[in-house]
Parts: sequence; structure tokens; C-alpha cells
Amino acid sequence: MRPHFATILLLVAFLLAIPVTKSSSPPGRWVEITNLKDKHVVEVAEFAVRASNGDYFIPEKQLRLSSVDAGGYWEDFGTTGGSNRRYRLVVSVINVTRNINVGRFLAVVDERQSQDKKLVSFTPLYGQ
Repeated sequence: MRPHFATILLLVAFLLAIPVTKSSSPPGRWVEITNLKDKHVVEVAEFAVRASNGDYFIPEKQLRLSSVDAGGYWEDFGTTGGSNRRYRLVVSVINVTRNINVGRFLAVVDERQSQDKKLVSFTPLYGQ
């Protein structure tokens, strides 16, 4: 009987030593954008297209936003009482120099409380 008691005692001590962790999902919420022509949404999309102009080297390329086709954002409620957002927008882009439709892209933009924006990614959506 004594070996079992020592094993149980060791198991209980091990379980008590495991730290209790928070939920793996970050605090916040996902918000689908219903008004894709909202002034702020268009500003975020235009920022993404402008910031991406240096990412794809095509001679005489000048990309411009044609439309915001879909999107949403993750709103993270910060500890300072405000919120930060990560936008995920599907945008249609045109080349104004050659007057052609370039295609659709998934733009991911982080926006801080201070309205500072950072382009996280700008990925072509092939076959869309």
C-alpha cells in the first residue's frame, strides 16, 4: 500500500505545480464590416494599397484602390481603455498608368489607438 500512496502524493504535487493559464483566445471580438464604403474603411484600404506599391516591382506601376469588396476587423480591447484593430480587407486594385485591372488582394492592416497604421500583408487572391 505504501508505494501507491507515494505515487498518488507525487501525482498530486505535480498537478498542483502546473500553473493555471488563461484562455488561449485573446480578448476582443471579430466585427464584419457591413458598410464597405465607410470613409474610414476606404482610408484603411487606400493606405494598404499605397503601402504595397513598393512591394511588387512592376515597371511604371502605379496601383490604386478600385473598391473594397469584403472585410472585417478584430477589435482588441487594450489595457489603456481604447482599442486596437486588425483589418482584413479584400480589395480590387487597378494600375492607373496602364489603365488595367490588376486583381484582388487580401490586405491586412494593424491600426493602433493613435490611428497609426501598419501594413502586415498584401497578398494576391488568384482565381478570385
